[in-house]
Amino acid sequence: MEERLKLTREGSGADVNPTYFKRIVGSLRYLTSTRPDLVYSVGLVSRLMESPKQSHLQAAKRILRYIKGTLDEGVFYSSSNDFQLVGFTDSDWGGDVGERKSTSGYVFSLGNGAFSWSSKKQQVVALSTAEAEYIAAAYCATQAIWLRQLLRELQLEQMKPTVIKCDNKSAIALAENPVFHGRSKHIDIKYHFIRALVKSGEIVLEFCKSEDQVADMFTKPLKADTLFKLKRMIGWPRSGLIQTLSCNDGEEKGYNGINIVVHGGKAVTDHELIHKQAVWRRHNSTRRRHTILVEPSSRLVRVGSARASC
Repeated sequence: MEERLKLTREGSGADVNPTYFKRIVGSLRYLTSTRPDLVYSVGLVSRLMESPKQSHLQAAKRILRYIKGTLDEGVFYSSSNDFQLVGFTDSDWGGDVGERKSTSGYVFSLGNGAFSWSSKKQQVVALSTAEAEYIAAAYCATQAIWLRQLLRELQLEQMKPTVIKCDNKSAIALAENPVFHGRSKHIDIKYHFIRALVKSGEIVLEFCKSEDQVADMFTKPLKADTLFKLKRMIGWPRSGLIQTLSCNDGEEKGYNGINIVVHGGKAVTDHELIHKQAVWRRHNSTRRRHTILVEPSSRLVRVGSARASC
């Protein structure tokens, strides 16, 4: 989904058949069980099924195009002896243009892969970013308690407190301070449950930088580079399955929908025609045989030591 995209219930353009739109969204929701990178986008278009417009349909089709280009992607669960449960929690502020409610997001990992995640619009209107993050941390804490109980039944009892990482210091201070004061007295009592968990030692809130906040992908649209970085942090393979191709000048080879031609020391792909930009800048043109590494998960082509997106 486009960065900073704001969809409203009114939308723009002509009316769209609600049944057709609901079929698309309903199919997309099945993928959110295995594709955490789709959770926020699918959740956003799910709020617009009552009276969809052309702009809403365009957003849904953009998700379909993204899926088509990332069919080989997913969370990779490798063997690990690390069974410590770690969570990330985040929230935007007033992201819903109509109701001005915020969106909470969290993700939990065990070892080196994420296995539990959520993106949900909050039930109340937050008066500040700290309050929105505090409510999101409360949602995350309740999920952490359930996961700890589940792991105990699976003989993986968590002996240490579960660390939940948050990028808002004010929200952390609210959770660690049991005193009610003017800044928190209006917050619903159910969200203060996290204070009891922190006091009992079951939950520990730690600060993390915003650029390392994995749950950010569950609360707002992100730039492509930021999204790829966060995906790798929750278990996405860095390079995916790498295919090595060797070809001479002028020889054409195809792999996974990418047509590659080596000519005069340059790797030319059919994606160049779409993006209208060169995918390769520098290479020793005296070599007549070139080695090309194709990474299907990230759609990258490397020729020798050069690397560029296509």
